[in-house]
Amino acid sequence: MKLVIRSGKRRGQIFNSDGRTVTIGRDPSCTIRLDDSRASRQHALIEPAENGTWICRDLQSTNSTLVNEKEITTALLKDGDVIRIGSTEILCQMLPEASGSANPEIALAVNRETIELTLRSSSQLTPGRKSLQEVLFRLGLIADPALPPAKFIGKAMQILAESVPFATWALLTWKQGATEPAAVIGERLGRPVGAAEILRCSRLIERATRSRTGLIAGSRDCPDDPHSADAAIGSALAVPINAANNEQNVLYLDRGPEMEPFRREDLEQIVVIALHLQVDLQNIDLYLRLQGAFEDLRRSQSDLVRTEKMAAIGRLASGFAHDLNNPLSSLIGFLDLATRLAAKSIDEKAVEKLKRYLSRAHDAADYCQALSRNLLAFARQSPGGSPASKDYDVRATVDATINICDAALQRCGARVAIDVPNGLTLRGDPSALQQVLMNLLTNAADALCEVDTERARQIQVVARREDEGATIAVSDNGPGIPAELHERIFEPLFTTKASDRGTGLGLFVVRRIVLESGGKIELTSRPGTGSTFQIHLPSRQLGVAPDAVPPRQPAVIQGSRDS
Repeated sequence: MKLVIRSGKRRGQIFNSDGRTVTIGRDPSCTIRLDDSRASRQHALIEPAENGTWICRDLQSTNSTLVNEKEITTALLKDGDVIRIGSTEILCQMLPEASGSANPEIALAVNRETIELTLRSSSQLTPGRKSLQEVLFRLGLIADPALPPAKFIGKAMQILAESVPFATWALLTWKQGATEPAAVIGERLGRPVGAAEILRCSRLIERATRSRTGLIAGSRDCPDDPHSADAAIGSALAVPINAANNEQNVLYLDRGPEMEPFRREDLEQIVVIALHLQVDLQNIDLYLRLQGAFEDLRRSQSDLVRTEKMAAIGRLASGFAHDLNNPLSSLIGFLDLATRLAAKSIDEKAVEKLKRYLSRAHDAADYCQALSRNLLAFARQSPGGSPASKDYDVRATVDATINICDAALQRCGARVAIDVPNGLTLRGDPSALQQVLMNLLTNAADALCEVDTERARQIQVVARREDEGATIAVSDNGPGIPAELHERIFEPLFTTKASDRGTGLGLFVVRRIVLESGGKIELTSRPGTGSTFQIHLPSRQLGVAPDAVPPRQPAVIQGSRDS
């Protein structure tokens, strides 16, 4: 019979009768000593009777003995009966017969007296084994809330094995109300074990979990696996461990038949160590939850900052585009007049040169107006309307963009190599691709300004046809970009350039245009070897909405005789 104290000053203690008579009272010689003034020195006893039954007798106590709240002189006890003496309630649990097992079940409650007794007696354990104090000290050294639970338990079991040897260890985790474990981690003789192998001892594990008590059992609770002779179990041990989040952990150990069965001293040590592991596992759980909350907070903060940046960029783009578009119309009108004037010149050489320069100025002005249109569309947060789509030649767009960037390229002394096949076309707004290429080329030129003057500064633009579009790559042999900045350089308002050279918007706008066109952009770069931005574009791009700005009207120049 097992006696569990449910209430009173010794609440939580468990006594196993081991088939012997149990005395209850205030006298120190009693099996269950009660520190209660209402209990007599020799108050009651529980003794075995015939056929495995048990009898409770009142020993003419002063305040009587109650069984199930009824005063008794003699009572036949049944499983689940409650004996009350003063303020102490004792639950009776009938254990099944040992069926000839050499290792009958042993139970141990977790309480302060058990821990103190175990610590005092740990020096008397089998020679060659580590003491409990040393095991606890070493467990404290490996305790780290940043360790994954499985890794921490694995290290802890290695330390525990030097004090209490075993063949198999496992930590089983149940969700509240579940019938099967949600997780099982463990090893048997160095190899991982699964739930099916451990749950051969489900009876022992279930009883330990239900009673909240550490238990030892022999092979009657752990039947041998008929499919694996070397997996036979001689004795097993299970200790429940409190967990967080409505979960229940159980630490399970077993030994093979060739090993000495677990003893009460082993269980006492495991109970104390389990309390230590319980705190460590709860700390790990709290750390993981705190880390998750921190990551959520960091993502929310990043999203908030990005939203604020987007709003600021939208206001900036709207104002800039509005102010830029008005003088551009006049500029284009003056260029038209200059072109007509050049057509009337007598000097053909000067005319050709003037026409060439005017053509470039006209291209730059057209690009500025397209940029203005794109910025207005950007400020609206959505392209809107139908794309301004048309078929355009990629090589011609690349050449026009390089002409516009000619001044920046000459300033850094860069040589541009173009490898774009003729006849490669896309459908969409060519100014969108032009804006992408201009940002990449000017960034490459700025990067090349930082390299050693003895080194040749080169930029390469390569385009290739794909099954569903084209790939365009812009490469340079500049200083490269550190790996930790590969994602950040696409963030709005982030720049590695000096404050008078960079705004942090170029690559952000590039990626937005590419993504909204249904494409993607990839960066390959290492410090000292240069950088390559590779753009994959579909045959039909998204383009920019034509209604972002009204169509350009020819400029009217008051007072001019040429119209």
